[in-house]
Amino acid sequence: MLASILESEFGYRTSLCFARNELGEIAPDRADHLDGLEAIASADVLVVFLRFRALPEQELAAVLGHTNRGRPVVGFRTSTHAFAYPDTSPLAEVAHSWHDQVFGTHWITHHGHFGDNLERLTAVAPATSDHPILRGVAPFEAYSWLYHVQGGGDRIAGDDIEVLAHGTARKTSYANDPRFPKTQPVAWTRSYKSQNGSRARVFFTTLGHPYDFRELSMRRLAVQGVLWALGRESAIPPLGARAEPPRGYEPSPSGESRWSR
Repeated sequence: MLASILESEFGYRTSLCFARNELGEIAPDRADHLDGLEAIASADVLVVFLRFRALPEQELAAVLGHTNRGRPVVGFRTSTHAFAYPDTSPLAEVAHSWHDQVFGTHWITHHGHFGDNLERLTAVAPATSDHPILRGVAPFEAYSWLYHVQGGGDRIAGDDIEVLAHGTARKTSYANDPRFPKTQPVAWTRSYKSQNGSRARVFFTTLGHPYDFRELSMRRLAVQGVLWALGRESAIPPLGARAEPPRGYEPSPSGESRWSR
């Protein structure tokens, strides 16, 4: 859906990298392979939506090569824990440090599911009105259960963090626990420093339940986050980008392994 909008509205060439099984079929539950990662070598921006992947070293190198060169990155939701390797693995340090280095945070906890796919669990509100990523983005109710990233001793790392939106949990497993505030940043920008010393733009959001993308404001947040990361904020219209999904787009419920275009 996101790739379709970027191609149809802005003329970008996109490459989609899926987990596939031995028959070449898309297999979301396969954690040890992603197809087509060689496209990253020529990519202007890397868009990451992963969860607990244990990619082989050669495939992981394609991802790390992008960030080692200091190229822009956009991340969604479970990408706070994109990689997972056992502590005995030579790649274990990636799972411990890459997410903090690039996105400024890692997986900590969330406020609870409470009827996944059935309830809108987070009230989302823009935190500012003058950032180009937020053009045409209105408050909305998200199906995403709220991730904890800040408070109680936790914080988003970086000296140039700009929080773009906050979310407030409608329900929580941490009632009256000051360690886990019910209002959290859900979208922000930052930069990271690469191995070559250059800095690159990052847009990240902890939103991304499939049903969130039914909302125009969520689709705009995603599209405009990519444009900003690319340094193309001048292409974002004052009232927000066109972000209509492709014909027939119908997101699957969260947690389902089946896929559809």
